[in-house]
Amino acid sequence: MTKVKRHKNKQIEEHQVKRLNYIGQFIKELRLNQGLTQIEFSDTNDLARNTTQKAEYGGNITLMTLFKIIDANEISLEDFFQEME
Repeated sequence: MTKVKRHKNKQIEEHQVKRLNYIGQFIKELRLNQGLTQIEFSDTNDLARNTTQKAEYGGNITLMTLFKIIDANEISLEDFFQEME
């Protein structure tokens, strides 16, 4: 498998990078569909702004961060992961 160099010299598999990018894009689209800035979205979801930025740019966020976002926006885990490969 191809490995892609990412943050802090950690090696992440290419398919995992695609998943992180999918999550980031989902979060960004969710925010934009709500007409919110990153600061407003962060406040609404009880997140630091840099956490929202990190998530949107495909950063490696924690599960708790992901749970905060999907819970605050009343999204089921099934719906969230439905199209992820």
